[in-house]
Amino acid sequence: MQVGIISIGDVPQSILNFLNKRLREIYSIEFRMEGAIEIPSEAFNPVRNQFRSSSLLRLCKKEAVMNGFDKILGVTDVDIYADKASFIFGQAELHGKAAIVSIYRLKNNGNDRKDTGLVLSRVLKEAVHEMGHTLGLKHCNLRRCVMYFSKNIEDTDTKSYLFCEDCKYMLDGYVKDIPAIR
Repeated sequence: MQVGIISIGDVPQSILNFLNKRLREIYSIEFRMEGAIEIPSEAFNPVRNQFRSSSLLRLCKKEAVMNGFDKILGVTDVDIYADKASFIFGQAELHGKAAIVSIYRLKNNGNDRKDTGLVLSRVLKEAVHEMGHTLGLKHCNLRRCVMYFSKNIEDTDTKSYLFCEDCKYMLDGYVKDIPAIR
């Protein structure tokens, strides 16, 4: 299986390189960097001053097909939302081809001290989480499992980037032999 990683908008190359390296360490899947695409203007909702995640997912899916990827992870720097949520950190198609992660709310907004390690940790957790959805995982009830639903940044900070034993078991063959959380 081959997964493309694509920038949607202006995402720092350091974040994309970090994700490419770390996702390869977690998943038994080939990841490949694919460059950048522009954010379509029709994805912007001026009333909310945010971007529709569904529009970005469709864009990613199209890129996956055009580039021959089995799946694709889009990373963006804009604020995204889904229909019934005021904001989201990411979204994916369950058992699908496309996933997106937004770094916008994962950054230390409003904090003068820039903790790059914390931001990278958050981005990794959300990327692992969304890729888990594309591989068929639903949300987990274990707060430390990466598949736990993050309704706020504190939830993201609390959970691990690792799967619990049950989620790891369901991903048989897709995850490297890394420890599961308990």
